[in-house]
Amino acid sequence: MEAVDLELDRLISRRASQDRRPDRDENEELWKASCRAHAASRHEEMRAAWEAFHEGQAERLRRTLEPLIAFHEARAEECRNQAERSGMSTKKRDGKVTSENVPSGRKFPRKSGLADETKNKGAGSRKLKPKRTIVNHAGRR
Repeated sequence: MEAVDLELDRLISRRASQDRRPDRDENEELWKASCRAHAASRHEEMRAAWEAFHEGQAERLRRTLEPLIAFHEARAEECRNQAERSGMSTKKRDGKVTSENVPSGRKFPRKSGLADETKNKGAGSRKLKPKRTIVNHAGRR
């Protein structure tokens, strides 16, 4: 009889411990909810990082491009004033700027400090084109 009581106690305690363990379906739902929460927090972190990146990039570009725009606007104004002083006029045709009465075929002044390639036409100053070689599929010339 004692063996039967011990066996019953063992079965009852095993059943009680199984009741305390969460159900497999419940575990799976908890795991899915945990994954969803982690994915949502990761998505929010990435969104915040991209937002910070784009705001920073916009600021960097603004710092760089605003002075560059101002520089080019000032150069355009200088060119316009130079054209007015020398009697040249610039007109827009079909969205393109054309110059009239331009001496020697040059339309726009060269940037100072650049070598004028048209001055040095000696034999040593010419650029040579690379020799073209024909290679077949086998790699032989």
